[in-house]
Amino acid sequence: MKILFKYISLNFFKLFLTCIMSFLVIYLTIDFMSKFWKLSEREVPFIDICRYFLYKTPLILTQITPMATLLATLLTLGILSRNNEVTVMKACGISLFQISSPILLISLFISLFSLFTSEYLLPHATQKYKEIERYRPGGSKYRLFKQSNIWYFGQGIIYQINHLDLVNGVMNGVTILRVDRDYKIVERIDSRQAKLENGLLTLTNGITRSFHDSLKYEQFKEKMLPTQEKFSDFTVSEPMPEEMTFKKLNKYIERLKKMGLDYTSYVVDLLAKIAFPLANFILPLIGIPFALKTGRSSGIAAGVGISIIIGFTYWITMAFNISLGHVGVLPPFLAAFGSNIIFALIGVVSIMSVKT
Repeated sequence: MKILFKYISLNFFKLFLTCIMSFLVIYLTIDFMSKFWKLSEREVPFIDICRYFLYKTPLILTQITPMATLLATLLTLGILSRNNEVTVMKACGISLFQISSPILLISLFISLFSLFTSEYLLPHATQKYKEIERYRPGGSKYRLFKQSNIWYFGQGIIYQINHLDLVNGVMNGVTILRVDRDYKIVERIDSRQAKLENGLLTLTNGITRSFHDSLKYEQFKEKMLPTQEKFSDFTVSEPMPEEMTFKKLNKYIERLKKMGLDYTSYVVDLLAKIAFPLANFILPLIGIPFALKTGRSSGIAAGVGISIIIGFTYWITMAFNISLGHVGVLPPFLAAFGSNIIFALIGVVSIMSVKT
């Protein structure tokens, strides 16, 4: 059994490396042709363009690894079936589990390794290539700022801004809440527009509500408030989940919880960081029975076609579920792991239906 285990493992690993390198070359070639001229038009230095593709490689590998694992599974068992080696193994009393166990173990190791790189390598690399992608002439790096639904907590005051005009330095749809030590609202100011200059916040077309002893209303066309805040305080960077580690994203979610803000979409992205690497183990579960059933009649081209179809079906299902999770239609766990559960069940049922 040790010899058989090594034999299948070696064949699978060789095919896996061949598949992933082939996919990587194809992906980089297409991406290079589409992105090189765009980056060049923005006067991005050639060395930075090279760094762009270097830093993007970990993300590409993460995306193509599940499909490479699936294709390697189909080819490994397909070749064994065509050479009647699977038939001989079965005749010797070797079970389907023993035949497929080397593939499943290596696939599990690939999943764990992908999970490790997704936490310790991918966020940093993604941040670097995104910085180059946002490059603007003059050597400046463009930072992606949050421009809508901004909350800012100051000393005894809370700001909520519907939209921030970064070009003109104007706030649109401003709500200001003054709170006491017990965080009870004592005053609310709603303004259609506001501009902050030299420590003064100029509010236009709004209404003030005071909640001290009795409710009081006061409409205004223009109102000036002294403030300690600066305009730059409101221009916080938009956090991108793919640029954050699991730990940092989890801390950001806890921060949103304390602030009383919606954090559902970030929980979905947090769980997806675990769910997607597991596809490297789940997709071979579907590939194993498929290869054993059709291995003798299908060739390499068919294997490539099947892996692409299954891989893209998984991708579409995963993306659809995550989008539903972001808008709150699906619970975060189902949004992230729904595709894995469905494909894992299909794989297990298919394996059980294979004649041993």
